[in-house]
Amino acid sequence: MGFASSCATLETCCAVAQRLGASSLTYNTNSSNTPMDPSCRVFGQLEPAKSWDNCTSCTSFVTNATQPVPLPSTSPTTPVLLGPPNLPKFSWVPSSSDITDAQQHYSFGHAIGTEFSFIIQDRMVSDVYLQTKLIPFFHDSPTYDTFLAKNNATYPMYVLELQGIADGSQVPFETLFINQMSEEFSYFYKPSVNEAFQHNPQRCSDLAWISKEGRAYLVHNEDSGGGDMNHTALISAPQGVGSQGVPFTTYTYLGNTPTGAFGWNANDLLFTMNYVAPATGDLQGGLGRVFMARDLLTMASIEDGIAKITRYGLVAGHNYQLFDLKQQHMYNVEVANQGVFSIRQFQVGAPAYFHANTYQTLNIPQIGSNSSTHRDARAKIMLAEHPITSTNDMLNVIGDQHDASWPIYHDNLSHEKGEKADWTLCTLFVNPTLMELHIYTTNPIRNQPSDVIDLKTWFNTSK
Repeated sequence: MGFASSCATLETCCAVAQRLGASSLTYNTNSSNTPMDPSCRVFGQLEPAKSWDNCTSCTSFVTNATQPVPLPSTSPTTPVLLGPPNLPKFSWVPSSSDITDAQQHYSFGHAIGTEFSFIIQDRMVSDVYLQTKLIPFFHDSPTYDTFLAKNNATYPMYVLELQGIADGSQVPFETLFINQMSEEFSYFYKPSVNEAFQHNPQRCSDLAWISKEGRAYLVHNEDSGGGDMNHTALISAPQGVGSQGVPFTTYTYLGNTPTGAFGWNANDLLFTMNYVAPATGDLQGGLGRVFMARDLLTMASIEDGIAKITRYGLVAGHNYQLFDLKQQHMYNVEVANQGVFSIRQFQVGAPAYFHANTYQTLNIPQIGSNSSTHRDARAKIMLAEHPITSTNDMLNVIGDQHDASWPIYHDNLSHEKGEKADWTLCTLFVNPTLMELHIYTTNPIRNQPSDVIDLKTWFNTSK
């Protein structure tokens, strides 16, 4: 089987080949064809009619290519760092030529794509599930057309941002769109006969608590697969995007529109997100959670935010923590398709509340996971044995690794001990009393935050 991609360097091509388990590769940046041939082509066991034309055409390309380079060892390696020691940051403001809303949204996306083109390309080509399952299955499909039409009708400016990211990074729009909506597309992927298939992301945990004095706190683990490590950034638009834009900052998976993680805006409103999975998807709804969260970055109030995330049309579902930092009010919102949702407001002095990747309030059929079940169980034990009375207590829960197979916090240490789940990319701690955010890229139990953000001055200093 063969796979082709544009790579900036030979080293990147080698890394792609290693991730895909290829046995050989060719690298060529001197193509005279229009459009230019992909610079990187990697090969495994060739099957007729499944790579370009056939094995002969692949051999022909090798004849004209530079000398093949031996691959590094394909044995799995454990990442040295759990995320970058300093989270990359990028800030965008419109130029004088960005006059219309459409120009600003496209320019915003294009700037992100250009700034992080290498990382976006690497993230896309290293996603084996995307490249070997979703793209081949949904390329030029009615499902793809439906999803694109629905999101373009509802969120045209955000689809334009994704087009800008695609153009800036030189990655096909279709690739980025399917990646951004991979959870939604997965509901409609049909495995071939005898294909072993299971795609069940096990991502993110939140712990919310309001003290008896009315001080509200939130801590969030941003979890994802190993392929997303070092492929994220903190992206700011300190003047907003578009004529009605609100200044915002968001933790972003590069190659997606901001955001599938967490973010905050100049209205002193913040949100975090957790994956949840209703048993079935709604094809005709068509709306993706990341486009919906991009809209959430513009919320003017908690009520406005709730209206944005509970609108009818979501393909799947999601869980949100909404935080009014000025009023110190917090809400947990569980959303499913078909217009189903629940809203829980956290109360002063009530026990702390933990949420992972299963619906806790909505009573609907859902797809569970071992990781979420174990995290829920461990948090329940910890909160019963030691109710939260301080912010350190919260960090002790969110950084816990007592369950060796399915811990709450995922890092090199937990994987060395037999961890079976994903990785924690960062931890966000929200302290509205001090108007500070702490971001940890290592376990918060044992480490200091890599970034301390002063919300009182953030949108002035992030320009």
